[in-house]
Amino acid sequence: MTIGRKAGDILLENDPMVSSLHGRIIGRDDGRFMLEDAGSQNQFLVSGKQVPKVDLNSGVIFQVGQSMFEVLAVNTEDVEKLSPEKSWKETIFSLLEKNHGMRLDLRPLSPCVRVDCLLGANADDSWFLGFGPRLFGPLCEDIEILEMNAADVAFEIRQGDYAPCLISKTNELFYNKSLIKLGEKVNLKDGDEIGLGVSLYKIRLIE
Repeated sequence: MTIGRKAGDILLENDPMVSSLHGRIIGRDDGRFMLEDAGSQNQFLVSGKQVPKVDLNSGVIFQVGQSMFEVLAVNTEDVEKLSPEKSWKETIFSLLEKNHGMRLDLRPLSPCVRVDCLLGANADDSWFLGFGPRLFGPLCEDIEILEMNAADVAFEIRQGDYAPCLISKTNELFYNKSLIKLGEKVNLKDGDEIGLGVSLYKIRLIE
């Protein structure tokens, strides 16, 4: 999920203090969530202090531009009351179709995939993937990565015949230190590494 003035799931269009793409919410290894700055000038304010990251614990109050937010803990029943028309799965699918032009040929990834960034601007970030296809790239509306020396959409992870697989969308992608061609597909294994520009990503398969 992203926040921004021109792009994002949460749009603050009339706030000049907010960057076009201001921040993103990412998952942490411990199962909690964190709001991370996406290279904005003003970052976030917590208790009047400018910070680049905010741990989204219940009760935390933070400011983005001129807007104040408070993190609340809610249960499944509360979420369903807020959106009675659609289930969470229907909401995700409709967002994907609207924002990314993706067909609804989504398939669960078996096993699930965790992508850990080891080097680069996204170092220490992780993405948990339970379904595919998922697209990665610096100007990608699905999973945006902060690697400027890459194609707009650099690679895709989807379910293959027997396991999750990686599909290169560029001629500049490295798989386990070997360059792979545009359109080349490889089955992913636990511990595989993906290189792109100055960034390095490690694949973890979660049973």
